[in-house]
Amino acid sequence: SGSGSSTLIFNYTIIEGHQSADLAYSGTDALALNGGSILDAAGNNASLTLVAEGQENSLSSNAAIIIDGVIATVVSVTSNSQDGFYNAGDNIPITITFSEVINVTNPISLDQVMGITLETGDTDAIVNYSSGTGTSTLTFNYVVSAGHTSPDLEYVATNALNQNNSTVVDVGGNSANLTLPSPGATNSLGANKSIIIDTEAPTVTSVTSTINNGTYVVDDVIPITVNF
Repeated sequence: SGSGSSTLIFNYTIIEGHQSADLAYSGTDALALNGGSILDAAGNNASLTLVAEGQENSLSSNAAIIIDGVIATVVSVTSNSQDGFYNAGDNIPITITFSEVINVTNPISLDQVMGITLETGDTDAIVNYSSGTGTSTLTFNYVVSAGHTSPDLEYVATNALNQNNSTVVDVGGNSANLTLPSPGATNSLGANKSIIIDTEAPTVTSVTSTINNGTYVVDDVIPITVNF
């Protein structure tokens, strides 16, 4: 807008991926007619040459506008725990690293906090966010519960990270992309770690003997086998 006045307005809508440390135009010839016309009241063609960027009265000189259209994405999911077997009551920190620093704001109600759903057998484990705001890595502390089992601990799907009522944004205020690497794929929890969850206590399935049926006498040895 602005025709009929001395000031023209161009509305710039930021697109994902755009970024600038100090918004500026591309050069002194950045203002293009594209088939239009800019005339004064007498019909003279206006000079469209802009002030060189960085000089007085240029955009970057008059305004300090930072463009951050780059959205934070998940880079990797792993754990600080060693590979191996884990039982009920063990704590396993799950760490999710983003492409840039992010800030997390949690609601008052703990059941509405961001969480990640892990594949743990008959009952999936929903693990709430624990710490990491102001950094690029968030931590979720998974405490193994009785009945959980997994041959290689992994989350349930690429959408296993649920924001709930938390806010997850980068420094510029863009909402983070919470999509996780596909389970089992490069940079997934299962690919980065070999964590086995085993809370099932061994039970006796049968008691028998490997010796033949029959009658045995003093000093005969009869092996008794207990199978679990």
